Amino acid sequence: MQPVFILLAICLLIFVSFVAGGYPSWLMIRMRAVDTLKGKLSLKRNSRLRSSLIIAQFAIACIMIGCTFIIYHQFRYLQKADTGINQDYIISVQLHYPEKGRETIAKLRSRLAANPKILTVSGSDINMGRGSDHRTSKTTTNFLENNQQITTNMASIDFDYLKTFGVKILEGRDLDRSFATDTANRILISESVARQFREKNLIGKTIGADSNFKGWQIVGIFKDFHLYTMEEPLEPLSLTISGGPLQYVFVKTTSQDLLASMDILKKEMAFLEPGQDFIASFVNENIDNWYQAEKMMSLLFSIAAAIAIVLSCSGLLAMVLLIIQQRIKEIGIRKVLGASVQSISLLVSREFLMLVGIGIAIAIPVSWFLMSRWLESFAYRMQIRWWMFGIVSLSALLISLATIAGHTIRAAMRNPVNSLRSE
Repeated sequence: MQPVFILLAICLLIFVSFVAGGYPSWLMIRMRAVDTLKGKLSLKRNSRLRSSLIIAQFAIACIMIGCTFIIYHQFRYLQKADTGINQDYIISVQLHYPEKGRETIAKLRSRLAANPKILTVSGSDINMGRGSDHRTSKTTTNFLENNQQITTNMASIDFDYLKTFGVKILEGRDLDRSFATDTANRILISESVARQFREKNLIGKTIGADSNFKGWQIVGIFKDFHLYTMEEPLEPLSLTISGGPLQYVFVKTTSQDLLASMDILKKEMAFLEPGQDFIASFVNENIDNWYQAEKMMSLLFSIAAAIAIVLSCSGLLAMVLLIIQQRIKEIGIRKVLGASVQSISLLVSREFLMLVGIGIAIAIPVSWFLMSRWLESFAYRMQIRWWMFGIVSLSALLISLATIAGHTIRAAMRNPVNSLRSE
């Protein structure tokens, strides 16, 4: 759906550009040079075309601003959402020999055991977030248990995985190196998996057994966390050490001097995987990378909205200058009759501000509809609030008022003798 919105932004921008520059240019071409120099403009004050174009310009600009505002807030919402893990100070390192992953991780853990900067070392076959390789995988398994269909994603991990990411054990225990049996057919399940059994006392229960497989024994139940982007709904997850090769190492470090910790890892990996590039990243940056599309979309809409509002203000300014020139004698007469600068400025500005207000009124439901449809593609999404469009509306009014205020005040302050003089 994102390419559709980007294409829409481009089309709206082109339309606003045409409207902003095309109509005033067309008017100027139609005017006779002599009449223009004498101030005898034949522009109709209540031109429906002129009014419609101003309304269209600001409606489109406000739609762009409203969409930008909501896209940015959705991006920030996903960034700040609780993934269920502590992602701070964790380094993800890609292994070049996944089939030796467990051996490499064990050696790295041993070599870093005495380093005060390193807290835990673990690994998995699935990266946390989007690393430099942009790779992820999902393995789902289904089995019957007491006539209940159990569905769960599977991830292969190493010891201290939950400890590294700060995931809480709700029942039972974590997989532990001190238990020799934990390297074979032992499993950790999330609370979402546990709920599917519709029974209590799952610790020690063997699940998934059939004629070709003796099954896994549950040793612990952990709190749900997001292994995948929060654009997707939370899914049941099971973790086992007896799975396949491990492709990623996760190293939990202290908060002191993260770059120094990265350098330590680089030296150790050069020893453990000689001749291979060191590919590492911070997990919190990887998780931010999940939402790069939303971030880029927000940036593109911001640029388009800025251009749209500039072009709309340019078109509005051109119309204001033409109308002021047409009504110059009327302004002079009103001033001679005692009208104040404020009343004259309001008289000239009122028509344009009303048109801008109509444009805003059109933009709000359109923006609401478009963004509501866009947000439906996210499992976790922000709520659109009325005050968001209130900010957009106020901003548009202030921008349009700032655009026309200087010229209307200048026209109201002009010497009426000069305004009424006949050429």
